[in-house]
Amino acid sequence: MFVAQTMLLLKRHRQSWYSLGFAGEMMETVLLYTLKYTMIPFAFLRHWLKSRMDRRKYGIAVKILAGIGISLPILLVVLTLLTQADGVFGHLLAKIPSLLFDWDSAEALYRLFRIGLVALLIFGYFYAVIGPKPQEVADKLLERSEEKRIAWDGVILVTILTIINFILLVSFMHLVSRAQPVIYKFVQAMLSLLTICTSFMLFSAYFRLSLYEEAYGYTQTRFLAHAFMIFMFVLFVIAFLKIWRNDFSLLKYYGIAGIAAYVVLNYIQVDAVIAQNNIQRYYETGRIDVAYLMELSDDAIPLIATLREDKGIGDRIQHYLQEKRDHLQKERSWQSFTIARYVAKTHLQKE
Repeated sequence: MFVAQTMLLLKRHRQSWYSLGFAGEMMETVLLYTLKYTMIPFAFLRHWLKSRMDRRKYGIAVKILAGIGISLPILLVVLTLLTQADGVFGHLLAKIPSLLFDWDSAEALYRLFRIGLVALLIFGYFYAVIGPKPQEVADKLLERSEEKRIAWDGVILVTILTIINFILLVSFMHLVSRAQPVIYKFVQAMLSLLTICTSFMLFSAYFRLSLYEEAYGYTQTRFLAHAFMIFMFVLFVIAFLKIWRNDFSLLKYYGIAGIAAYVVLNYIQVDAVIAQNNIQRYYETGRIDVAYLMELSDDAIPLIATLREDKGIGDRIQHYLQEKRDHLQKERSWQSFTIARYVAKTHLQKE
């Protein structure tokens, strides 16, 4: 009755109060949105802590909490198995809580936990019936993300199709018999057509991803997606040569291409390229994700420093560079020396 009355008074319903749809809306509000909105206080707490803690300390705290969250279930499973296997161990384990805690205090903590849980549920319910309507929030989020999702999904689908075509290409090259020349020539022609069509798909995906980056910015994932498409194109070129030359060593040249790609990606300074592209995009469009820029490695520091005098984001960049300078000034062992860190440290000291 309480749920029905609050929904009717606050006009949070779309169906008539006497219809089955209204009962469904009540269940949706209580079971879905109430539980969903209980996470809002934790989100505010996380944002508050993040704004008042050093980025490095915050990252360490998140990793510690994640480690605790992963290890606790494993510990409970292991302890349960040990207590079942050894009765003496189980008896000793059962005595530990009484030695460490006063049962009165434990009962008080348990009651506080129950009070906090009930308070969270009440907050979640009232936010569901007083706050923004879920449908309105969903419509806004969909409107912002639909175009972005469609573009990225298209790139992913083309990449998956490329990988499938590559697997089919390599499989047919090794499984098709050369005993019948006419059939083998036909298979060669079909495999060549598959290679050419897949190459056009790669060009399309590469161009689409470039447009996506121009609209939403440059990231490591998108850069690596570009690199993967180029690498796949090289593999298809090698496969095309293998189709028409039986003496061509596919494994040898694939190994060379793989080693070359690995070396290039490790020495190309990916983060510096990403920073340069994002800064160039900022000068052209006025849009940049400063938070992501600050997450890049030391390779990007000299490029990020060029924004310190910018009127729009100069203050945030200046604050970040000061924190970075203090972080790089700390003493480290010689084993942790990197050229990128040395260049960033030298560049910041000159400023």
